[in-house]
Amino acid sequence: MKKSFKVLLPVAAALALSACSSSEITRFATTDMTWAEFYAAEIGAPAETMLEKGYDAVTSATMSKSKRFTSNVVSEDGSTITGVKAVPVGMTESVYKKLSADQKSRYTFIEDKALESYKVLDKKGSFGKLICQVVDYADATAKILSGQSSVWGHYTISVQGANLDGDCMGVILTCSDGTKVGLKAQDNIWIRKSELGISVAEFTEPHGNKPTYKHTEVLEGKTITNITYLFNGADAVSINTDLLVKKRCDAKVTIDGSLEGKASVKAVVAGLPEGYKVASIRKGLARGARAVLDEEYTYSNGSLSINCDDAKDVYMVTFQSEEYSDLTALLDLSK
Repeated sequence: MKKSFKVLLPVAAALALSACSSSEITRFATTDMTWAEFYAAEIGAPAETMLEKGYDAVTSATMSKSKRFTSNVVSEDGSTITGVKAVPVGMTESVYKKLSADQKSRYTFIEDKALESYKVLDKKGSFGKLICQVVDYADATAKILSGQSSVWGHYTISVQGANLDGDCMGVILTCSDGTKVGLKAQDNIWIRKSELGISVAEFTEPHGNKPTYKHTEVLEGKTITNITYLFNGADAVSINTDLLVKKRCDAKVTIDGSLEGKASVKAVVAGLPEGYKVASIRKGLARGARAVLDEEYTYSNGSLSINCDDAKDVYMVTFQSEEYSDLTALLDLSK
């Protein structure tokens, strides 16, 4: 697998932003952070605006599953995920000495050990970007599903070809216009980190969770050019992408049809907006489904014809547009 190494933000440059040099970082610790504290510097937003941007606690309907997010701060009953657990922090001696006893109590200080990746605590009490090495997976790929093809949000991003093992603290999406968005555990980041869910309005996923979306609604209509995974105590992972987050379309498409012999289906598609075309057809359901080949169907102006062996079955038809989210419709001829 082809991969190259680079530094997300050179240590010297990062420390210059914090008005200190690398030799001045003498104290290291870990502390739990809220989503707002963790992501403020990463996305370049003022800390006081983070809550209104949606970087608040995640509420979970699957309490046992939320406890599996070991990188995060989870309430005892598993009902809320409030942020990121044990984030590494570095600070100068002068910043350390200005901390009150109460302020110091939030940190677990690490003696006689310098951390390689950490966020710098500045004199104003804010945390900087994570300073770390980044692995750029040049051959990794990512795709985005939308509409009814996406079950974890209005959009689901799937990543392949990158090593995502490790203690994932967060994921940052960068768009072509410079917009940065931080993702939250369970709302967006799943146990299997290669799948990321994005909601841009109210949504209920299969487990009954209703992902928050104020922090991700800005993505609709934008192009995601990079996905960066931030790990605790390990290199970050960077994947360059070209993913258009298509605008949502809530049109209700229906298909009515009938069998014409054992190997032919004639159907009429209604409610499909202009600009959509048939992207795929699945014959059958669940594991027994197969793709209907391009040469086995034709579609034009609302008229769909399918010609295949044993045509009596259930068909799931997916329609795609260059600008809007995917639409699907079911044609049930199994009875």
